[in-house]
Amino acid sequence: MKTSQTKVSRAENRRLKAARLDVANSMIGRAVSLMVDAQKVTRGIVVGVMLESDVPKIVVNGASYDPRQVLSIWPIFLN
Repeated sequence: MKTSQTKVSRAENRRLKAARLDVANSMIGRAVSLMVDAQKVTRGIVVGVMLESDVPKIVVNGASYDPRQVLSIWPIFLN
């Protein structure tokens, strides 16, 4: 029984990782405001996604951030 629970847990973990990567990728090209630390918020455009220790990070203003730091997101409107 433990083996089947381990298989389920691994499968769920893979699905969670894939979902996190999908969320991060969906932000590319969008403007975001995000919490840098307890007292600083920054804004910028998500220009890419990178993996750090197998965890997706969004790239904004040349720095990488955890997508959970995003406070708001909106599309970029071009004239």
